[in-house]
Amino acid sequence: MKTKDQILKILSERQDSIVSGEVLAETIGVSRTAIWKAIKGLQENGFEIETIAQKGYILNDGNRLNPQLIYSYLDNQGIQVETFDELKSTNQLAKERATQQGNNEPLLIVANGQTGGYGRFGRDFESPEDTGIYMSYLLRINQPIKDVGQLTTATAMAVSYALENKLNIQPQIKWVNDIYYQNKKVCGILTEAVTDIETQQVTSLVIGIGLDFKTDITKLSTNLQDKVGSLVAESGDVTRNELIAEITNQFMIIYQDYQSGGFMDDYRKRSLVIGKTVTLKSGYQEITGVVETISDSGQLVFRNDDGQVTKYMAGEITKVNVEGITHGQE
Repeated sequence: MKTKDQILKILSERQDSIVSGEVLAETIGVSRTAIWKAIKGLQENGFEIETIAQKGYILNDGNRLNPQLIYSYLDNQGIQVETFDELKSTNQLAKERATQQGNNEPLLIVANGQTGGYGRFGRDFESPEDTGIYMSYLLRINQPIKDVGQLTTATAMAVSYALENKLNIQPQIKWVNDIYYQNKKVCGILTEAVTDIETQQVTSLVIGIGLDFKTDITKLSTNLQDKVGSLVAESGDVTRNELIAEITNQFMIIYQDYQSGGFMDDYRKRSLVIGKTVTLKSGYQEITGVVETISDSGQLVFRNDDGQVTKYMAGEITKVNVEGITHGQE
């Protein structure tokens, strides 16, 4: 491990405490000069390390992604954490890792920015650096798995819990995978399965989360600015590291028993679509009707204009009328 990485690990583990240069040098086994140079390098790379005269150094959790800080905030530390300055896509890297040998611990991949982020149906997901949260979980599966779609529902609930806990806001969920706040989409979720070619069995699941946390919406494409929201005004002093960890804490709790649907009452309370007139696209069919409820297994219970009630496990709501505002497809 490089000197910079070792310093960052030590300061992260002792966050809010002053660590002297002498202690750092002795612990790592390098000179005080090497410590000073490494600290300067970390500061130049955006880490908020404060120098306290005659005492040492203290790390503040700023805007810079820090795997050690994320790890320190986790309740369940049985997950690996990796951060990157830039990736094409966190989901893409997670799928690549799924084909490689590795242990069975869950893996969290986080990027400061993405150059090729994507959502459902391959739609582009704009991912400006330094402001958003772009993260993917890689979950290796050792037994046949059912109801993969419900895991997306569970993830939406985990994100909602985290936003409520850390930002004190009340987000809503548009079935299946979109988080809304103040009638604007702030988060999308994409679940993908990795299948063994020979056995045709699902061996891994990849769950991607894209959240416009401190994003300047005016920096996004013009066609998105009326549809997409940001939590910059609500974020306060909550950092990306802290929120990433809280999302993960909530996700790991729900994941242990997500197939039971124990979170569905809370999901329904936050639903943006129950009782609303919507347009639903299922396959090549597009129909309009009213969402009566969402079942415990995550199915959309839909009554069309002819009064026929049908349950849908998959599909996409392309329009929903909420308080006179019609949300279109993103």
